[in-house]
Amino acid sequence: MKYRVYYLDEPSSQDIIVEAANPRAAAQQLFSERPRNERCCIRVQSGILKSSMQDFDAVQFMDESARASLPPEPPAQSSVRGDASSYAPRQEEIRRVVVTDIDMRFQSMVFFMVKWAFATIPAIIIICVIVMIAFALFTGLVSHK
Repeated sequence: MKYRVYYLDEPSSQDIIVEAANPRAAAQQLFSERPRNERCCIRVQSGILKSSMQDFDAVQFMDESARASLPPEPPAQSSVRGDASSYAPRQEEIRRVVVTDIDMRFQSMVFFMVKWAFATIPAIIIICVIVMIAFALFTGLVSHK
């Protein structure tokens, strides 16, 4: 089966198409062609119309010496606390996000656009009513002498 494989932290990098028996073998093939000595995630995407994605940690494909050279992974912080401050994002947790691509099936996109078109009808009616009221007021003020 053919898979599209790429590193998640390099959105501008070239993805590769590989022929592999399963997603794990496809991720292993990317790592063998473009090895990295850091913690990162490999995404494997299968199928064209109904694509499914699976992520793999690149550390599992490293040899023992490369794993030993990695810095220790920071401990996971517990997100469950009793006070209300746990629900407000801390300043360092606020990040700006720029959407560069939306991966959507063609059929889903057509249905979305049709729903979007129907949703504009009430908005157009409301705008027309507001313009008619404004025009009637303006006409009434100008013609009233």
